[in-house]
Amino acid sequence: MTRRPAGHRGGTGRAEHGRALPRRAALVVVLALLGGTVGATTAELAPRAAGLVLGLALGVVAALLVVRAPGSLRVHGVADVRRATGLPVVGQLPSSVRRAARPGTTGLDASARTALRETVQNLRVLDGGHLPRVLLLARGERATDSVGVDAGLARAAVELGGTCALVHADPEAHDLARSATDTDLALPRHTASDPSGYDRVPVPDVVTASALRFVRTGVDRFFDDLRATYQLTVLQVASDSVPAPLRTVLPEADAVVLVARSGRTRVDVLQALVGELQSHGVEPLGVVLTGVPPRRRVLLRPTWTDADVVGSPPTALAHPADTRTRSVHP
Repeated sequence: MTRRPAGHRGGTGRAEHGRALPRRAALVVVLALLGGTVGATTAELAPRAAGLVLGLALGVVAALLVVRAPGSLRVHGVADVRRATGLPVVGQLPSSVRRAARPGTTGLDASARTALRETVQNLRVLDGGHLPRVLLLARGERATDSVGVDAGLARAAVELGGTCALVHADPEAHDLARSATDTDLALPRHTASDPSGYDRVPVPDVVTASALRFVRTGVDRFFDDLRATYQLTVLQVASDSVPAPLRTVLPEADAVVLVARSGRTRVDVLQALVGELQSHGVEPLGVVLTGVPPRRRVLLRPTWTDADVVGSPPTALAHPADTRTRSVHP
């Protein structure tokens, strides 16, 4: 995959986040002193010393509650992602992407489809003008935060003229999606065509065996077959995904994008995920934000920097490969 020096952007974001810690510590001290002052003046309710101790305790508790409020520990928008990780936001997906994946829903609405297509186009720009052959979506600890993102991007790629495979590598997230998405995937080595135009490919036994024994042969062969058949392969995993954890499929990815949910994903979880990728020598391409309310949506490209774009010759999304035979036989 395209590997840039690990930490060349993420360190800046974490440094900015780290500079906020002294300000939070100062807030704790100020509120504690304020609480102590208030306590010391309530001699009629308790001895002055006891009031001082009680006031200090209440001030510290109040300060910690303020510092650890959801808004200060979770990412909400583009600026939060940049401060926490130094990474650009690749896409801003509405909540309807998640809702469309639930059982009994009618599918994506127009705004969600537009946002997904924009995300695919942004991926191409940030990856030097072409889409990666294998796109890995790395999610955090909450599978509910990333439901529907992989299937949505696969559909968008097909709508833009590409051939795409969606690898069923994250059963926990897919179990939360509507059953129609996974009907045929119980059969081993079976590739099913989705009505949206992409192919759904389960993880074969040979990959599972390789993951358990830390042997690369089965994984290499599986992804070689996918690259030879599809323009784009999308898979979503977490560190503890079974049968294909992050460490197993990471060497096969041409680009890695993090998935975070606006207002729900914690800053420390996102930073830990970036750190895990960088420990493997991989710099993520960016972050896809899900559940972004309209008031938080911004024009993304003006927020990017030159360092965000991977330099390589551009290629078109359309490919002359025959799209009529797309079965993969691991």
